[in-house]
Amino acid sequence: MGENLLGEFLRYLRDVRRVSESTLRGYESDLRQFFEYVKDFDTQAGPEEALEREDAVRSFVSSLYGKLKEASIARKLSSLRTFYRFLLKRGRISRNPLSTIRGPRTGRKVPGFLTLDEMDALLKSASGQDFLSLRDRAIIELLYSSGLRVGELVSLRVGDLRADRGIIRV
Repeated sequence: MGENLLGEFLRYLRDVRRVSESTLRGYESDLRQFFEYVKDFDTQAGPEEALEREDAVRSFVSSLYGKLKEASIARKLSSLRTFYRFLLKRGRISRNPLSTIRGPRTGRKVPGFLTLDEMDALLKSASGQDFLSLRDRAIIELLYSSGLRVGELVSLRVGDLRADRGIIRV
């Protein structure tokens, strides 16, 4: 079911969106699993019509719970959403059956942190008095004491520093 649509979609991902081979394999695997599930969902509707049935899509998504972790379910839903947006854009379907289906809430991982000993060792690694050592020490101390993200630190400009007030505008 949907082999032509799948092939067309995978070519689009590879040639237009230029996704990695790993991503391409993931999309293909997710969609093949979905097609296999919905192919026998309604014997009266053809395979292409089953793609537009919200009950078929809902049933597939429901079947994933209890078998997979939330992150895996979210990835499969992402694959399906991308596929359905593609089909809508190409005029292959008239409505998106995923529009009312919500995915699982995936927990965010707490970032790791350095212990005091690790931080001390890091500061000692930039203990010289040359320009680069002083710069590196300032960067390390600023990151550690402020909680800035590296991207925020990199985007700082001299005008963002208010040394007289002890403030940096991020």
